[in-house]
Amino acid sequence: MGKIKKKRVEGLGSNRGAILQIKVNKETWIILGAGILVSLLYLSAMLFYTEGHLSLPASKVFYQFQYAKQIAAGEFFRYASGDGPSTGAGGLLYPLLLMPAFVLGIKGAGIILYAFFSGVVLLLLSAWLLFLIGQSVANKETGMFAALLFLLNGTILWTYLGGTETLLFATLILLTIYYFLRAININNYIGVIIFASSLALVRFEGIILVWILTIVFFINMIIFKQMEFSRGVLVIIPAIIGGFHLFMNFLFTGNLLPNTIHSESILFQANTPLPEIIGQACKYYFFLIKDIFSGFSGEYFNINNPDQGQVSAYFPPFALFFGLMGLALAAREVIARHLGGIFLIVLWFFGGILLSSILYPIHSLWNISVIPYYPIFIILVALGTHQFSQAIASLLPKTPVGGAISYKEIFYGFCCFFLLFSLCSTISFSVIYGKSCYNTYYHEITLGKMIQEKFPPDAVIATNGMSPLAYFGERRFIDISGIGSNGLAASFRHGQGSIFEALESRDVYPQFFVLPENEFGFEQSGLLGKRVYSSKMVTIEQISPLVVYEAEKAWLHKGDSCVSVLKEVDGWLLIDNLDVADIVDEKTHDYRFWETEHKPGVVTYALKLPFFSNQELIVADGGRVLTGGEEMVIKTRPSTNMKMIVRHRGKFNVEILVNDKHKKMWKEDRGAENVWTEAILDIPSEWITTERTRISVLTMDKNEYFPAHYWFYQR
Repeated sequence: MGKIKKKRVEGLGSNRGAILQIKVNKETWIILGAGILVSLLYLSAMLFYTEGHLSLPASKVFYQFQYAKQIAAGEFFRYASGDGPSTGAGGLLYPLLLMPAFVLGIKGAGIILYAFFSGVVLLLLSAWLLFLIGQSVANKETGMFAALLFLLNGTILWTYLGGTETLLFATLILLTIYYFLRAININNYIGVIIFASSLALVRFEGIILVWILTIVFFINMIIFKQMEFSRGVLVIIPAIIGGFHLFMNFLFTGNLLPNTIHSESILFQANTPLPEIIGQACKYYFFLIKDIFSGFSGEYFNINNPDQGQVSAYFPPFALFFGLMGLALAAREVIARHLGGIFLIVLWFFGGILLSSILYPIHSLWNISVIPYYPIFIILVALGTHQFSQAIASLLPKTPVGGAISYKEIFYGFCCFFLLFSLCSTISFSVIYGKSCYNTYYHEITLGKMIQEKFPPDAVIATNGMSPLAYFGERRFIDISGIGSNGLAASFRHGQGSIFEALESRDVYPQFFVLPENEFGFEQSGLLGKRVYSSKMVTIEQISPLVVYEAEKAWLHKGDSCVSVLKEVDGWLLIDNLDVADIVDEKTHDYRFWETEHKPGVVTYALKLPFFSNQELIVADGGRVLTGGEEMVIKTRPSTNMKMIVRHRGKFNVEILVNDKHKKMWKEDRGAENVWTEAILDIPSEWITTERTRISVLTMDKNEYFPAHYWFYQR
């Protein structure tokens, strides 16, 4: 096999500073031509399917546009005017780079064109960087193969021309790797510092990647003595910048992790213990490595539905085999006691995919969270193909007819095989790209424009994501997914009941809801008002129409106090109360719950029901469905009798445990599934010995128990 070449990177002009200088040669024209052709193909697909309208395939990009527009208007990282700064952009850098477009006067759909052509520029830059990296480590043919494999990958094109921050993140990864290789050759770390620092500001996992880079530098500097300490210590700057990013997240929201992760990551999946979270992450990681990158997995899907086929093959067959061949170079670097660029590529590839498996949702937008690592996987594939071709050429004997088969003949044969499959991916994903643009435009952009034209200027509107509505609607939006609006992500993960409680406790309650039809079951619960508008989109796929509802405010806070048993606590003092499913109130009371039969996901519901004792009394409240039990810590007055009241749905049979010592059965035979019942339990004074009392509720016989609110009265 070939040796690692330690030579200066060619085609860049001088070695001064961090300036990338591109020589115009044959390879430049091939990359430029291929990049422009595929970009025109995808632009044509967009305009064809949207009938000439500007759109993008992923509506999430409009979060970035909304933040950039708000920053330009003086609202620093505020998703909506009137709200505090939030971290729905996922990072700091990309909205700041988009912001000058709005300062220059670009409005409305103009930002789509700006983002698209910015994507084209970064696409070409990334392809050129892949060429240079392949050329510096192997040869010019390997670099060109890597560039073309990149430019003809359908998912990469879908992402780069989709306008999301992923394209910037992927480009900065390549820039950092490229300048890491330069630093090894020329002992100049300016480029690494600049681009690694930028990487740490784009997405949360960029911080982790930069910290990994810092560790590699310090191992080379301290253990392997490969770097001067006075120069090498400067590489800690990107790690410090990453720390600053975490500090800004905490300053904005009180959390180190951005809202995007709180809203979407399995780390914060409701009602899921840590072992199951780890198991899910490992399963997804295994799937990504084995199936996505092998090129063998996947299923046939109907291209007429652009959101199907999320587990389809993204790379040509045998890609993972050749990628693993490229790992040999990383192993050789370790043996040589020098952690170079290939070792960093391997660390970032496997580490980055593991991070994505934990931090982001599975099979979302063609696994978009993993796509930044596709280019560095392509580097490994190209290097592996180079290594394998050299090995085969050295082993094959000469033939009497044509002599020995040369390295280039073998290498070009493999290249043709890979690029043929990639070309098919390019074409099929252009159709998917165009149809996804259609869905974004007719499903959300048109509704956002309608809101801007017809809704009152002071309207407050709640949506589940759907950032194009906020961008084009130009009204105050509350994002119930918790990405754009702070403090709602945890409630969103727990379901309908917690969402209702969180919105009810806000200073400003929405006047309208925009939701896909039947989403969350709000409409069936009776908590929404009349329909104002329903989209009649002729969908390419089965997308639920968006419905605009008036908010029903008559029921707000009507469930804050007990209703049907007030006479029985006349003369008693309300000491404490717990609003079940209200995440903030539950945290205040150290509330926890468990189940005998674990069912991950949503466990809270919001209901508007009459009372068993009086059908004319109607209250809206959120609660939890429990099959195991719950526990809470409440304020109490020692040595004083207490009445514990619960509002619940249906019948129940539970055991009450006070301070883990005293037990009492509590059974309620009244009630039904379609009414509220309020029941009272007397707790003797000798059981209450401190100012904070732990109350545990244990369900009997695995029966469901639906508590919505507790009140605690003492004399």
